[in-house]
Amino acid sequence: MAEERVIMGSLLIITGSMGAGKTSVLGEASDLLRLEGVAHAAIDVDALGLAFLPAAGRNDAVMYCNLRAVWNNYAALGVTRVATGACTGRPL
Repeated sequence: MAEERVIMGSLLIITGSMGAGKTSVLGEASDLLRLEGVAHAAIDVDALGLAFLPAAGRNDAVMYCNLRAVWNNYAALGVTRVATGACTGRPL
């Protein structure tokens, strides 16, 4: 099955250590975009990989699969802008 690629218009990545306030900043950025009427998705990448998996599973691999699925759902609705937060030390 061929993978469909979606081209984003804008990407805002908020990074920082655990407890730095990334989720709060992501929420504020989303609120500001909403107030300006900008259609967007605010995705907490860390939450997409929050799981305890059997030894055969890798949280990062699942996180990226989840991110692809979530993004494709937003893209299907015409969203071309995304703001995302992720813990530093984890590549995006």
